[in-house]
Amino acid sequence: MYRQAILRAVLFLSAAALWWVAYTQPFWRVTLWAPQYPQGLQVIVYLHRVEGDVPEINLLNHYIGMGHVDRAAELERQYAWVGLLVLSLLGVAALGPFRPVRWLALAGAWAFPVVFLGDLYYWLYQYGHRLDPHAPIRIRPFTPPLVGTGKIAQFQAVATLEVGFWIALAAALLVTIGFMLLRGQARPLRVPASAPVSIGEGAG
Repeated sequence: MYRQAILRAVLFLSAAALWWVAYTQPFWRVTLWAPQYPQGLQVIVYLHRVEGDVPEINLLNHYIGMGHVDRAAELERQYAWVGLLVLSLLGVAALGPFRPVRWLALAGAWAFPVVFLGDLYYWLYQYGHRLDPHAPIRIRPFTPPLVGTGKIAQFQAVATLEVGFWIALAAALLVTIGFMLLRGQARPLRVPASAPVSIGEGAG
């Protein structure tokens, strides 16, 4: 029982630590390839910032009426640390006796990567469909690829999930394992009832 409690603590605390490691790592990357850019242009998305060839891509986006990539999800990037703090506190509180907190920790651990993907797709869709009608180059609305390859004007786009996203998934798995251990501990031990013995049984 003591070893199991230590294992649970290690799992939940490791998950909390991994969330903050993920905060420092890129979550998503898109590389744009074209004949005039044989080395490719990249946008690298972290939870709290956007890096890469942002000025060059913003200039290219201007010609097709697309917004600046570093202006997407500004609110989410500004307060991402708050969400991680809440997740970390839930992960630690899940070691306590309150079952609803454990469920919240489990739900939050999986909601984190899922919400990231959903929010990223939302912004990709918005940017590809809210094109300036007065842009120098008119193209049909499109959705840049969330994962995989796609076409953006004359560019070939390759999008990949990066190490930060996979670290967040690993943290969710650790929380799930810890949650299952807690569930197993909470199950009452069922002792089979012995058959009733008559007072006169065995009397010769």
